Amino acid sequence: MPEWLVFLSGFATDVLTYGPLGYWALVYLLGYIAVVLLRQDGERGEFAHWLEFAATLAGLALAQWLIASLYLLGWSDWRPVALAAVACILGYPLLVALLRPIDRLWQRRSNDTLARGR
Repeated sequence: MPEWLVFLSGFATDVLTYGPLGYWALVYLLGYIAVVLLRQDGERGEFAHWLEFAATLAGLALAQWLIASLYLLGWSDWRPVALAAVACILGYPLLVALLRPIDRLWQRRSNDTLARGR
């Protein structure tokens, strides 16, 4: 996904939620940067992927809370951000298990298309 689309997605979230313009756009771009910097070409186990996701999400949650606190010129409530991050981290293995069959089907169709020369 190109970075301009990440920015526009965050900006659209700002507009649709009547939030401060640029807040989610900045958080989304920080997430994009983290993913690009952490992208590795080797095969790692699923647990390593989950740990990487958890660490990235924890860092983004902290950044989100700090940006909100700066915007409000005071400490914002950290609990909703932490709860959302923990829920996403714990839900990650379930989501991976649910989406794995779709990913395998997609890869199989892509390989079949390449084998036919299209």
